[in-house]
Amino acid sequence: MRVPFPQSPIVWLLLVVFLYPQPVRGEFVEVAPQVKLYYEISGQGSPLLFVPGWMMTAGVWKEQVAAFSKTHRVIVMDPRGQGNSSKVLSGNTLQQQAKDLRRLVEILQLDGITVVAWSIALAVVLEYVRQFGNDRLRSLAPVDGWRSRRCTSLTSACCQAGYRSSTYSSC
Repeated sequence: MRVPFPQSPIVWLLLVVFLYPQPVRGEFVEVAPQVKLYYEISGQGSPLLFVPGWMMTAGVWKEQVAAFSKTHRVIVMDPRGQGNSSKVLSGNTLQQQAKDLRRLVEILQLDGITVVAWSIALAVVLEYVRQFGNDRLRSLAPVDGWRSRRCTSLTSACCQAGYRSSTYSSC
């Protein structure tokens, strides 16, 4: 039987990004049995945690790291199943990724974090707030997220935790 190969250049690009992670310059933290998250830390100051969207790696934040690491402690990460982090067949849910994020925050002893979340990562961070509240978070900067009426239960968690912005218009 012949296995068909994708013809679209975008499919090839996604396969290359997903299957061939970037060279390792950072470190790994074990967030669950046999699950390690890749992260990099640069700079000094109040912490900024950048969480990439689906199929993205920490590398997408390269320009932001260069700019913000002059005044902040910048942490970029590859979520479970992306980039240099462990590729696993289970636990690829918003709930588990929020737990992974919490474990990373705990191990790195981060407090007063500003989280910058791109696309689906916003849903992960909102799930984090639903599960753990905002005890370690200072603020949330959503990048290319979606309207609140599509995730009202998560939006309610953010509203209860004290977040107010145009993204959470139902607060």
